[in-house]
Amino acid sequence: MSPAAPQTAPENASPAAPARLSLAAYNLHQVAERISEMLIYAMVVFSPWAFGCTNSRVLPNWTVFGVTQAWPIWTMNFAGYLLALLLLAKLVVRRFTGYQPPRWGEAVADDRRRLVRFLARAVTPALAALTGLILLFCLVSALNARSSYRPELFRFDYYQNSLAWLPHSYDAPNTWLAFWNYLALAGAFWGVRDWLGGKTAGESRAERKAAAGDPGRISLLPERLRRLLWVLSINGALLGI
Repeated sequence: MSPAAPQTAPENASPAAPARLSLAAYNLHQVAERISEMLIYAMVVFSPWAFGCTNSRVLPNWTVFGVTQAWPIWTMNFAGYLLALLLLAKLVVRRFTGYQPPRWGEAVADDRRRLVRFLARAVTPALAALTGLILLFCLVSALNARSSYRPELFRFDYYQNSLAWLPHSYDAPNTWLAFWNYLALAGAFWGVRDWLGGKTAGESRAERKAAAGDPGRISLLPERLRRLLWVLSINGALLGI
């Protein structure tokens, strides 16, 4: 029996990536990255036109999860939820395969950058914990609401089963509205943050060439950030015109 052919690592995989990273898991991570990029661009382009140039009479408000609000808000919310799901898929691949995609801030050249990296590693979990606590507070307040406001009757309808020692709300519908909106904002924030921090295949190749003595062309900004700024600038110019 002939020996098996050696498997080559993906082009922009980290050199420390373990051998158990399968091609399917790598492709799943890359597909999630590409969809995240396209979704972020779509959100950047869609949001100012939808919120600044639409009339609610063109399309009626949408009622989702028992909450009614303008359709552009629900559209952006669903985009935020999808970004969060894509981020979750990427984290699952990294967690269970050990794959660490090349990211900015990994190479530490001096003590000052080392300190910045240490602070970033300390602040990021704290920010994630605060995000989770805010969402949990809103969720508990909505589930434990003491009343709902009826604007058409100018009155509150009180509930009997709320617990006073837990966070609670006096307007359950608006609290649910805040929870779903904040959940989408959190998903969008962390999804964009994770995507922006990654390096493209071209940047990984340039880094390997620089390590081999070929400096090549050096850019002041990461490629993904440059693309996002171009989309923002062109869309803003068209909107202004």
